[in-house]
Amino acid sequence: MCGRFAQKTKPKKLAKKANANLSLTLESLEPNYNIAPSLKVPVIYQKTERVLDLLKWGLVPESAKESCYIAI
Repeated sequence: MCGRFAQKTKPKKLAKKANANLSLTLESLEPNYNIAPSLKVPVIYQKTERVLDLLKWGLVPESAKESCYIAI
């Protein structure tokens, strides 16, 4: 079972610290102190450059035919 966690830093500050690009839709995202599996959370990842985007958080069971946890 996955636990819950809190995200109290605003995405704009996260992107600045990580030198990542931030989409305009994430600028208004407020802190969440009760993040549970299946919610979308801000994540920094790198393709050709660092990007802060929303991804669905949780575990994908081995029995899943496709991964449903992809960038939205």
